[in-house]
Amino acid sequence: WDADLDSEECPEEGVEVVLLVYDLSQGMAASMSQALIGKHIDGIWHTSIVVYGKEWWFGGGICRAPPGTTPYGRPVQRHPLGRSHIPPSVFREFVTDAASRFSMETYDLLKHNCNHFSNELSNLLVGEDIPQHITSLPEDIMGTPLGQMLWPMIEQMQAHMHGTAAPMQPLPSTAPPSQPLGKPEAPPAAHATNTEEGTDESTRADAVGAASDAEETFE
Repeated sequence: WDADLDSEECPEEGVEVVLLVYDLSQGMAASMSQALIGKHIDGIWHTSIVVYGKEWWFGGGICRAPPGTTPYGRPVQRHPLGRSHIPPSVFREFVTDAASRFSMETYDLLKHNCNHFSNELSNLLVGEDIPQHITSLPEDIMGTPLGQMLWPMIEQMQAHMHGTAAPMQPLPSTAPPSQPLGKPEAPPAAHATNTEEGTDESTRADAVGAASDAEETFE
């Protein structure tokens, strides 16, 4: 951890909090969504929060990096959210406690993604939600006919990512009746990732607190 996050006091004037918005589709959603799903969507949004000199986001764990150096390129929107008077030590405690809730195992494309993490940080720091058009994007897409068709596939895909699903059923055969397909091989069983338990508090602090100018993930 950075030493300044140990402080029990926040500057009298507070610290600036900024929401950065990235379009993962790189403009394709805006130009093609109407034709593909029958609804115009401006972008496929990924968000992060910039505060205390770092950019924070949820992607396979809680991550931080110097602002503007994340893998997502250049943000397409920048929303100043206000100034926070939350002490840095409180913010640090929140991130540490939230690491178990925002991990690779708990990630859900529709219900528990980077934008939900940004929204929680925004509420902690300034007491307000991030713009609703960002957090409601999954529901907007799933409300379309194509989204409803894709929903079962997305659910099963995520279950396999988390190692909780039964083997996927083979796709229906398109071969003519005179050419029966052989019995499909069963796919390999998915394996869940286990987290070692029993780590003492000091070891956890060291693992979570290793700060550097490179991207860091808190799991």
